[in-house]
Amino acid sequence: MTMKWKRLSILVFTGILAALTWFFILQLSDGNGKVQAEETLAADINSITVTGKGEFTVEPDVAFVTVAIETKGDTAKDSQEQNAKVVKEVEKVISGTYKLNNEDMQTIRFNVYPKYQYKENQAPVLLGYETNHTLKITYRDLQQIGKLLDDLTKTGVNRVHNIEFGTEKSDEYELVAIEKAMNNAKNKAEVIAKAENKKIKGIIHVVQGNPNFSNPFPVYAVNEAAMDSSRTSISSGQIKIVTNVSVQYEF
Repeated sequence: MTMKWKRLSILVFTGILAALTWFFILQLSDGNGKVQAEETLAADINSITVTGKGEFTVEPDVAFVTVAIETKGDTAKDSQEQNAKVVKEVEKVISGTYKLNNEDMQTIRFNVYPKYQYKENQAPVLLGYETNHTLKITYRDLQQIGKLLDDLTKTGVNRVHNIEFGTEKSDEYELVAIEKAMNNAKNKAEVIAKAENKKIKGIIHVVQGNPNFSNPFPVYAVNEAAMDSSRTSISSGQIKIVTNVSVQYEF
């Protein structure tokens, strides 16, 4: 093939390709010459994004009681043996009186350390040893939480570090909070769409934030009955569940 014919073939192919390209552009265009893809982009503008909040309160259904047994002795062995005796009594109360399972009581800290007396310009004097055994107890009968503390104290427990109230139905309550948040978002979107004389058609996109469970701090209350019986009275308060959603609606 001569150079002339090669050039002619290239020109013909280029012309055909240009004609096909122009044909497809015309097929995509409307009567005014606007590409239909632009209408799709314009339709995407008809949306609104709002935030919704869902919150409510529930009664706690579980308590996590952190207590400690501190014992002192002349030797480390003596201190530990005294501590072990108290722990055995605690186990009897937990499993016998309150019928709790083994997994409802766990050791979270155990320390044995010497105690010294320090005086200026003198060598430290060893006073003895101290053992600290910290336990975390899971308890579900919240009406008897005060009695539990009193019974633990009788065994030799001498520290109540913390009482944390919570719920074991967090998954169930989260769904309720999400439903409330979605309803709140929908109400907002409907009000905004109504101002534009439109109605929302559906949901385009949803993002949920992490739920927040605000656990109450324990309240120690002493009423007349508690004073007469010398029992500890504990008020559990309520748990506040909050979640947020961001919803994009089409209207």
